[in-house]
Formats: sequence, C-alpha cells, structure tokens
Amino acid sequence: MNHLFYHQNSFTVVNDLTPPFSAKDELIYFLKRLVIDIFVGTPIIFLLIIAIPFRLWLMPMVKGKILLGTIPLIIFKTYHALLSKSFDTTLFAMEDYSKGSFHDGETLRTIAPSWIARYTYFIGPYYAFVWALCKFEVFFLYFDSGFLERTFWWRIEPILLQWYGKKSVMVPYGSDVWSIESMSNLIKKLGLGLFKRKYFGLDFKRRERNYWWCKYATVVFGIVDFVKYLPRVDILTLNGHIILEDENSYVPCVVTAKIKIIHIANDAYRKGSMEIDRLLKNLSLKRDDFEYEILTGLPREEVMQKISEAHIVIDTPIDGFIQYTTMEAALKGKIVMAHLDHNLNNFFCYLNPSYYKKHFEDMPIIDIDLETLEKKLIDVLDNRDSFEKISQCTRSFAQKTIEENSQFLINFVRALLDNQHDKIINKDL
Repeated sequence: MNHLFYHQNSFTVVNDLTPPFSAKDELIYFLKRLVIDIFVGTPIIFLLIIAIPFRLWLMPMVKGKILLGTIPLIIFKTYHALLSKSFDTTLFAMEDYSKGSFHDGETLRTIAPSWIARYTYFIGPYYAFVWALCKFEVFFLYFDSGFLERTFWWRIEPILLQWYGKKSVMVPYGSDVWSIESMSNLIKKLGLGLFKRKYFGLDFKRRERNYWWCKYATVVFGIVDFVKYLPRVDILTLNGHIILEDENSYVPCVVTAKIKIIHIANDAYRKGSMEIDRLLKNLSLKRDDFEYEILTGLPREEVMQKISEAHIVIDTPIDGFIQYTTMEAALKGKIVMAHLDHNLNNFFCYLNPSYYKKHFEDMPIIDIDLETLEKKLIDVLDNRDSFEKISQCTRSFAQKTIEENSQFLINFVRALLDNQHDKIINKDL
C-alpha cells in the first residue's frame, strides 16, 4: 500500500505542497457553465415555472412510477432490485462511471439523443430533469445527485419537484453529507482530505445544498451517524442496508491450515487501512497460521470472490458503524471485525430500546478499534473451534437485519404512494 505522506522528525508532510485548485481551470469551467446555464438552462427553467398552472394539462399526473438516481452507487442498485418486484421502478444515472458494478439501469445515453448525451453534464441535466418530471411520481435521490446539481439552477430543483407534485426521498450515503469543517473524527477528517484533496472545496455548497433539500424534500432518511450533518431527519436507522442474496450466498467457514484474512482498502487513510496493513505485516512475522491480503482497486466481482474465500474480514476500525462491506461479509458467514461506536449505539438504544438493546446483544460482529485490533485478532486465531458457530450466527444476524430493512422499505414506499404516511409507523402495516 502506497503512503501518500512522509515524516521529518516531528513533522508529517501530507501533500505535495501545491494548491489543490487551479484558478485557471476553475475560471474556464465557470465560463462554460455560465454560457450553458444562461442560454440553455434559463429558458427551460422559465418554461417549467410558467407551465406550473397548466401542469395537469401539459403533463398528466404520473402515478406509482419511482426513479432512483442519478449517480451509480450500490445502495440504489439494491433498492431497485428489491422494489422492482412490487413497484414500477427505474434506476437512472447521468453516467455509469462504475462500468456496471453499481448500476444496471438507464443512463443519459439511453434516454437522450446522441448530440445531448455527448454533453453529459452541460446540456444533459436539463434534458434528464424534464424527462424525469414527465415520467415519475417518486424520486429517490442522494443529496448530491439532483439533476441540476452541477448547474447554477440547483436551488430551483427541489422547489420545482414540490410544485409539480412529486415526492422526493433523500437518502444520504456519506460523502454527500460529510463536512470537512465539522468532522470531529481527526483520522477521518485527514483521510477525506487525502482521498480527494479538493473535497473541502464543496463544503460551503454541501452545507447550503443539504439545508435546501431538507426544506423542500418529502422525506429525509437519517442513516448511521449522518444525522450529525443533517438539519432534518424523518426516519432514523442504524444501517438500512439491503443486499442482494444472489451475490452473497452463504459460504461455510471451513477451517484450513492457514486462515485467510482480507481487508478492503478503498480508502487507506479514512478507513485505517494503513494501520491494518502494518499490524498484519508485523503479526505475520510472529506466526505462520494465517495469510492476508489488503485489497485495493479491484472490480466489485473480484472483491466479492475474495470475501467468499476468506475466513476473516477486517472492516474499518475508524468509522464506528456497520459498513456495506461488513454486512456483505456477514451475509456470507464470515468472521467480521469492525469498529462499533458505543455513543452511536447508545443513541439508537435511546430512540428505540425495545429493538436495539437486543440487536446489540445478538450482534456477532467483533468490535475493534486501533488499540484492540491486534489482541482481538489473536484471540480469534487462537480459537479456531469457534469459527463455525460464529459463522452461522453472523449469517443469521445479517439475514434477519436485511429482511427487516427490506420489509420496511417496501412498506414505506407503499404508504408513500398511497399518501397514507401514518401507516409508516403502524406496526401492523
């Protein structure tokens, strides 16, 4: 694993000492954006506004159609796979830069003429927004996935959705709500900056944009600790993960001569991968009963295969909540080690003690942090006889959690489409 910073005595140098932004490049982009948004965006937005009184005549009310978009992330791919069994759903991304890993639905290229699709983020957002307004009733969006997000007209989008009678459901995934300025976890804060040096540059817009969506959106989900960064939440849950069973079939944990350990390092600094790499390297010099891999930059399909072949999956010791990878590994019956923030757990126990107290008692995930990881890993390696039992418990826990999450999402969407919001909190729904 490559380290991006180096040390000189008590000083740590964390970048190459060049500005993260080029004023020239910013100016060129701004001018291009200005021309497009004035000469293309303004007439379209103006027409949409003056058409509002005639919308039922010009645009008959669409009932029951749901859009999930507009960037490729695994969360909405799994939501789509679940909801499409009962509802008319469309998965949409302006551009599938995941190359199929996190998206298998429509893109701008499939809905727009080629001369529009060629300019994905200049002309494309306006075309896609009008297309979506005409076709869908419910919009599932991330906070940074509005159709007009990159345009000067981003503030008008949540207002127009509301005025046109659309229902917007905001589901945060992390990077769309985290703020460098307000991040209290110093390791995570440094990691976000190192992961993408320009990350902080969107903080001002991110904060304003999230407040703006919270003012006009129909529903805001508060997942894990993202509630720290949102001014409003309507539905809180500790994870909310929905995972496709066909990708995550149970693989019995058969003990072999050498235990296989993996860690997926998609963010070396923010997720503590550097320390995990160092610890496993040092531990391998003391004992030879395990082998390990730090996985970086692999396609999703290869990562899933690696998880299937492993005995132990070490997730981040930094974040403090169950990640998507944690739940995927648990569903496959792996021994999973991850950090569980007790303050966050206590918060959810305070909200819903009848559910979460038992949830945490039953949770087979091994709680770690940077200080306890080595000791707890050694304890696991020294107790191979318990692997099968832990594997079965982990699998059952993941199945139960995912089934509960899936049922809630189906009930929620059904109630939203029927305009019976009171049923969302009805235990007998």
